[in-house]
Amino acid sequence: MTKSSTSSIAKVYDFAMMETSAGTELSTGSSFTTPALSTTTIYYASCTNTGSCVSATRGSGTVTVTACPQDIVHSGSISPTVYIAQKTITSTGTITNETSYSAGNSIVLLPGFNVTQKVFEAKIQGCL
Repeated sequence: MTKSSTSSIAKVYDFAMMETSAGTELSTGSSFTTPALSTTTIYYASCTNTGSCVSATRGSGTVTVTACPQDIVHSGSISPTVYIAQKTITSTGTITNETSYSAGNSIVLLPGFNVTQKVFEAKIQGCL
C-alpha cells in the first residue's frame, strides 16, 4: 500500500473499525510492506493530515496468497507470465512472449518446446 498525499500520514491496521482500540496499528508512514503471508489477508488504512484530522473511515486492501503448485506441465501455446513450481516444470509448449520458469528441483524442456522471443528465463529456485 502506498499513499499519494504529501500532507498526510497513512496508518495501516488489521481491523476495519475506527474506534481508538479497534485493531492493531501495523504501520505509520507513506508505505507498508506485509510480513511473509501464508493466507489471504485484508489490511485497513486511514489518513491523518498534518492538523491531526483523522479520516472518518478506513479503506481496505486485500493481499491474495495463491499456493505454489507442486508440479507444472505445459503443452501448446503458453501464456506470458512467471510460472513457479515447488518441484518440477515440464514443457513441450511454445513460448511467444515474456515468460519465465522457476522450479525447486528441475525444469524439463522436452522435444517440441520452442521459444520465439529473444529471452526466456529458467531458474532452479522454487516458491518464495
